[in-house]
Amino acid sequence: PMLTPGIVLGISTIILWREVGVEGGLFTATLAQLSFIASYPMLIIMARLQRHDGALDDAAMDLGASPFFAFRKILLPFLVPALATSAVIAFLMSFENYNTTVFSIGGSCTLTTQIVQEARRVHTPVINALGVIFVGLTILISIIYTYRFRQRNK
Repeated sequence: PMLTPGIVLGISTIILWREVGVEGGLFTATLAQLSFIASYPMLIIMARLQRHDGALDDAAMDLGASPFFAFRKILLPFLVPALATSAVIAFLMSFENYNTTVFSIGGSCTLTTQIVQEARRVHTPVINALGVIFVGLTILISIIYTYRFRQRNK
């Protein structure tokens, strides 16, 4: 999926849905996006897991912790940066992957398809407002991340 262009995936998913008899919608678009995007978060999470010391989990269980408790207190906090990064990358890739969405969504509408439809019709202030919101959110998240990173390293 990492090397498959979005338009090829979009066309192939619409053909699959028609052959199976499934009507295009938000569910089919979600499945198409998942098949396209899942490999990127998987790479990030696997890279983080390779750095994990399994001896910590073994030590916790030797001291009486259940596997769930060891997961919750040791592995999950270790994976939080990878999970957060994966979520952001998956969201941005899904937002950017218009071709797959437009072919697999059917008659439904997502924010991405709505923005493109509005941009094609007439240039409205709504598109400018959305752009300002996205840029503002990006700057705000960057500032918060930088502040927290500096606080942690003091």
